[in-house]
Amino acid sequence: MSLGSRLRRLRGSFRNNAFEESMEAELRHHLELEAEMLAARGMSTGEAGDLACRRFGSVSQVKDECRDSWGLRAIDACSQDARDALRGVRKHPAYAAVVTLTLALGIGAATAIFSVVYAVLMQPLPYAHGERLVEIRQEASRLGVADAGVSVKELAEYRAHAGSLDAVVEYHQMSFNLVGRGDARRRRGVRRRI
Repeated sequence: MSLGSRLRRLRGSFRNNAFEESMEAELRHHLELEAEMLAARGMSTGEAGDLACRRFGSVSQVKDECRDSWGLRAIDACSQDARDALRGVRKHPAYAAVVTLTLALGIGAATAIFSVVYAVLMQPLPYAHGERLVEIRQEASRLGVADAGVSVKELAEYRAHAGSLDAVVEYHQMSFNLVGRGDARRRRGVRRRI
C-alpha cells in the first residue's frame, strides 16, 4: 500500500461525514445497477428493488466491511479511545494527576536504576582492550591468606620479566582519614602506583 493511499485513508477517517456520504452514494449506485439489471430481465421496478436489496444484504454490514477493508475502524476506535480519555481527564483531574505522577515516578526510577546498572555492570571498561586485563594475585597458603598482595620488589620483577604483559600497574585498597569541615571520617580508597 502506497503512502498516498494511507494518507487518503487517514484523511478520510478525519473527514467522517464526507467519507460516509461517499460510501452511501456508492452503495446506492450498486443497488440501483442491480435493480436496473433485474428490471431489464422483466421484473417490475418494485420487485427488482426488493430483490436487489435482499441480494445485496445488510447495508450497515457492507459499510462495516468497507470500513474494515480501509482500516478505518481501528483509526475510529483509537480516536474514540482518545476522546474518552480526554473526557475522563476533564471529569476527574485529580485522579489523572495522580496517575500521571505515578507513571512519571515509575519511569524515572526505572531510568535511574537502568543508568546505574549500565554504568556499573554493562558499560565496557575504560581501556582499549578491557577483556585482556589480568589481575595478579599471590596466595600465602602457610598463613591461610588467599590474597597476600604483591610487594614492591615482586612488582619490579613482574615488570622486568613478564614478556606477555604490556604493562604492570599496582593498586591496593587503603583506609584514609578524611579531614576538612567537621569531624574526621574514616574512608576506604584505592591507591595506584605505575
